[in-house]
Amino acid sequence: MNHILEEARLTYMPGDVFAEVQGWRFSLAQWLTDAGVYVPDFRGADDIRNDYAYRYLRHSGASVGEAQYALRILDRAREIIRVEGLDY
Repeated sequence: MNHILEEARLTYMPGDVFAEVQGWRFSLAQWLTDAGVYVPDFRGADDIRNDYAYRYLRHSGASVGEAQYALRILDRAREIIRVEGLDY
């Protein structure tokens, strides 16, 4: 399993699955943007840099490819959450 997704799973706090997925998605998108990778439809989230997920990405030695893969998986999860009516 992708170590980023494993960390997201291990740190999951039950209750608001949409917020958990979005938090990791925003951190991944900001980390990729900071690495010079274009992330479609992402306008930036400077305040995210102090979040656990962003700090994990910065210190874990994650590659751009691993982060892009994790973002694609979480994009799919967000869509499932939307279809289930659990988003806001």
